Amino acid sequence: MEINRFSNLKEMSPAYKDRFSNLLAKSFTNDGLMCGTIGGAKWKQIAPKYFRIQIHYSDTLIVATNEESPIGASFLRSPQSEMHLATDMYFQLRTALLLGKHFKHLAKISLEIADQIPNKPHWYINQLAVHPDFRSLGVARKLIGEIIMLKKNEDILIDCEQHLCPFYEIFGFEKIEGFKDEELSLMIHTSN
Repeated sequence: MEINRFSNLKEMSPAYKDRFSNLLAKSFTNDGLMCGTIGGAKWKQIAPKYFRIQIHYSDTLIVATNEESPIGASFLRSPQSEMHLATDMYFQLRTALLLGKHFKHLAKISLEIADQIPNKPHWYINQLAVHPDFRSLGVARKLIGEIIMLKKNEDILIDCEQHLCPFYEIFGFEKIEGFKDEELSLMIHTSN
């Protein structure tokens, strides 16, 4: 397994964006929040397009490959891109059109999470995914380890399903807030 980093995602070719959005869609095919809100069949249909939009919210990619094929990926937002997230109306509009009537509910959850984020510079793990065929092989551990090593002097935040909290706690993440209605948690890894 090899770990690589990319920091200029705006220049990533459409073919690579499609490749990563498909990896994310496969990895999150049974996502509890999305399946519960949108419905499993609808989520499976729109997930690749949804993640293609989500890639634009990130500015750093850390990817795990096996024989040059991506098997895991983590998309990160820098403190600078976090500041512009709320004003990026183009991608919000694309997301709203894709999700339809469900956008309002998911936007509400995003705002609840955003309200709990500490008001200081931080990196945000926008997505962390491992292809289903490569789970339980340490891919996620390698990705998180790489993120922490790269951003050791900066705070790192992630929101995740509550059952994943123990995994992130192994790496020193602490829960900031739990959102019981959605079974989500916001976690932080503070800088050294």
